[in-house]
Amino acid sequence: PEVMATVEVSVYNLLGRKLWSSSVTGRSDMFLTVPVTWNLCDESGRRVSRGIYIYRATVTTDGQTHQTASQRIAVAAP
Repeated sequence: PEVMATVEVSVYNLLGRKLWSSSVTGRSDMFLTVPVTWNLCDESGRRVSRGIYIYRATVTTDGQTHQTASQRIAVAAP
């Protein structure tokens, strides 16, 4: 609680190609998180098509990685 946290989120297609990533640093406590927003565009600025993607989130505090998780995310609207 009450630490500076860096949250890095990367989005990949099902072939494993990285489409987008972002890193945000902010103060985190027991009840608040550091928000990361994806505008559904790839790193070239093109809108991704609908489908299933994989995202990986990594939380780092004080230079130590504390948590890494990967999940699927569905993009449904054009």
